[in-house]
Amino acid sequence: MRLAVVALVSLCTAMDSGAGTAEECATGNRREVSAKALWDTGAADEPILTCVVEKDRILGHQLRILRGSTELFVLGEGDSFLGMFPTSESGGHLVTLWATGSAYKTLVLQSEPGGIRVVLDVGSRQFPEIVYEDVNDPPVFLITHHHWVVREGGREFVPETTQVFKFANGAYRAVARLPWLQRFQAIRREQAGGPP
Repeated sequence: MRLAVVALVSLCTAMDSGAGTAEECATGNRREVSAKALWDTGAADEPILTCVVEKDRILGHQLRILRGSTELFVLGEGDSFLGMFPTSESGGHLVTLWATGSAYKTLVLQSEPGGIRVVLDVGSRQFPEIVYEDVNDPPVFLITHHHWVVREGGREFVPETTQVFKFANGAYRAVARLPWLQRFQAIRREQAGGPP
C-alpha cells in the first residue's frame, strides 16, 4: 500500500505543478493544459485575460477564462480543441476552433462589463474563412456548406454555398448566403481612391 501511495504522489508531482487537485490525482483524472493565450479585451480596468484550454480524460476539453486567479468564464466542450486567437491586438473578440466527429465548430467570445459571452456558435464541414473588411472592424466569418457530386470515377464533396456572418448589435448574424464562388461579394472592399 505504501508503494502505491508513493507512486501516485510521484506521478502527480512529475506533472506540472500548476494544475491537479488531490482528487484528480487520486482518481487519475488529471487535467492537462492544451493551450494558453492572453486576450487583451481593451477594458479600462485590467484588460488582460488568460485563456486556458484544459483536456480532461472524462469530460473532454474545457475553456477557462481568468482575470488573475478569478475565473470569469468556463465552457465545457467534448470536442477536440484546434486553436484560439484574439481578432485584434486590443479590444477584439476571442475566436476558438473545435473539431467534432464530422465537422468544425467556431465559437467567438466577447468580453463585456458583465462578463464573457458567446457571440457566434456555428459549425461547418470546412474550416471557416475569416476576412477583415476594415482594420477597425470585427472580422467577417465565411461558413461554407458542401454537397456530394457524382462524377466519373466517384463522388466528390464540393463547396456549394457560403453563409456570411457579420458582427452588429452585439452578435454575429448571417447577412447573406451566396454561391461559393461569389462569397467575397458580401465583403466591402475599400481601395485608396476607389469606390467602396
